[in-house]
Amino acid sequence: HHPADHDEPWPFIVKYKSGVGRLMVAARDIDQGELIFTESCLAQGPNHTLFTPYCLDCLKEVPDTAACTKCGWPVCGPKCEVGQNHSIECQTLTENKDNIDLEYMRSKGTLYWPISTLRILLLSKENPGTWSVIQRMMSHREEHRAKETWPMYEEHLVRMIRDKCGLGDMFSDEEVEHVSGVIDVNSIRLQSRGHGVYMKT
Repeated sequence: HHPADHDEPWPFIVKYKSGVGRLMVAARDIDQGELIFTESCLAQGPNHTLFTPYCLDCLKEVPDTAACTKCGWPVCGPKCEVGQNHSIECQTLTENKDNIDLEYMRSKGTLYWPISTLRILLLSKENPGTWSVIQRMMSHREEHRAKETWPMYEEHLVRMIRDKCGLGDMFSDEEVEHVSGVIDVNSIRLQSRGHGVYMKT
């Protein structure tokens, strides 16, 4: 737990516990309020529980009419249309507009369900190192598949990403389900409307 680019060792170590996954354990006494590390999230996105329109980039509430001029999904305006979050999935959503029924997803309350999973999959495709870390994270996939709500997730998340977004040749059912589970198990709440997945935490 001594990074090569630091004079001091990390104040924690990462261990693995069966049934829980990775966890951080203090390697020395840590002072109250001591900053032990900082980290940017790999990807952040809207909670799947959102029903009213929120911007896919900044997560602010937006009017029903607010939409990206390219893909048609909710964004605040021109700045968020090309923002660092929405730009991850915008091209994929734009290329597959004719396959995606936004009004149907709105009526089912599932509009935001696939976004975070889609972002992580697309980012991981570009970075094998990131994908390697994501694959090692706990997802409790089998437990998710056993839930009563699973058929809804299969339709509006797995089938949406693989079939409606045209990524079936790139990602398997198992990989999409794993990333969705990783978000459920490992993400950290951001504001009250979103969550982020962090590579360390």
